[in-house]
Amino acid sequence: VLRPPLIERMDEGIRDLILQHTASPGLEERVLIVDIDEESLRRLGSWPWSRDQIADLIEVLLADYGAQAVGLDIVFTEPGDPVGDARLAMLAQHAPLVLAQILDFTPRHPPVLKGHLTPPYQLAGVREGQAVTAKPAYGYIGNHAALSEAARCVGNIGYLPDADGVLRHLPVYSAFQGQRYPLFSLALLECAAQPPPADISLPDSSAAGLWRVPFRYPASAYLVIPAHELL
Repeated sequence: VLRPPLIERMDEGIRDLILQHTASPGLEERVLIVDIDEESLRRLGSWPWSRDQIADLIEVLLADYGAQAVGLDIVFTEPGDPVGDARLAMLAQHAPLVLAQILDFTPRHPPVLKGHLTPPYQLAGVREGQAVTAKPAYGYIGNHAALSEAARCVGNIGYLPDADGVLRHLPVYSAFQGQRYPLFSLALLECAAQPPPADISLPDSSAAGLWRVPFRYPASAYLVIPAHELL
């Protein structure tokens, strides 16, 4: 049922306020956010960092801190320093490293087609026949060829905000040229499982292929560590 835009925004605004007041105040201990903040840039060099430096950060998280998986929400469309690129490719192929690619949900002429999409894969923990509507995409921004071909776990970080600019929905799967690509967080959960879980319970999505994010935790619930403290 279509409702007037003003009524829709009021309804969503009230829901946003309810979510803010009912979010769990406890610390979300399963996720660590590594922030390449201003202080890290001051101490370790301006952005962009070399691929070698990014590989150092990932290896520290995996080897020294025992991260079950690392999600790298940066897309490398062009090759960088050869040694660093080779290290990232090895980590993407043999370690629980999830790379990012961006699916574009806005029709454009011509479409955005940059870099290379990593071939889609079936998540091991998803039940066979479990149907989740995929959100149609019209373009993409992917990693350069060598990194894309080496990647084992890749997820989409593209999104489509609501009409008022607020992000309330995400595509669990995105569809492009007949293939389905998983959401970044779903790929991260799959890549972290050792061994993969017998089942991953996917959220229900609407006919539009979008899942309403529950926002059970406020931003303050997540532990954030500046990158320079790890390096």
